[in-house]
Amino acid sequence: MTTESNALFVRNAIEVAWNTSGNFHAWRDFVTSGYVHHVFNGVTDIEGWLAGAGGLTAAFSEIKYEIRSVLADGEQVSVHFTQTAKQTGALGPQPATGKLLRTTGAFFCRMEEGKIAEDWEVWMALPVVRQLIAQAAT
Repeated sequence: MTTESNALFVRNAIEVAWNTSGNFHAWRDFVTSGYVHHVFNGVTDIEGWLAGAGGLTAAFSEIKYEIRSVLADGEQVSVHFTQTAKQTGALGPQPATGKLLRTTGAFFCRMEEGKIAEDWEVWMALPVVRQLIAQAAT
């Protein structure tokens, strides 16, 4: 695939799995069978990714990713995003607030045979913590 088609593929994967269908299980269609996902607490496969996404959707609804920019170079694709979500379930000791939270982050993807083979997810946790603390105080 070309650099441009890789960028469009990753953008489409985010749109379908989170913004359009709200069915994060669709992510499975966009990754290779040997998919590797890197996140702050370790490395996992598609099943671990789906479990993490399930935990996220248990605590938050109305999850949306606003894609701020996509940069691609061959098989590497980087996506800068802003994520919003309404906290409608407990998040650890924090009970549901019903408030909309906002954070920013990035995905760094390595493509293989036209699909996402490996990715690194980085997002800003501190703004979410601050928003939760502020909401608990009100």
